[in-house]
Amino acid sequence: MLGVYDVLNGNGDAAIRQAAQVPVNDPLALITPMALVTEHLGFGLTASLSF
Repeated sequence: MLGVYDVLNGNGDAAIRQAAQVPVNDPLALITPMALVTEHLGFGLTASLSF
């Protein structure tokens, strides 16, 4: 599923605003901006290609 699971008042704005379920199943979308703003911290990402 691409999107938020929680719908409050007919939309997913609250879940997106609080980053409760976003990004879903894509840690690369989160690691990229964090790596851009850090200087002495490294990030690693592992993924399974068997799916």
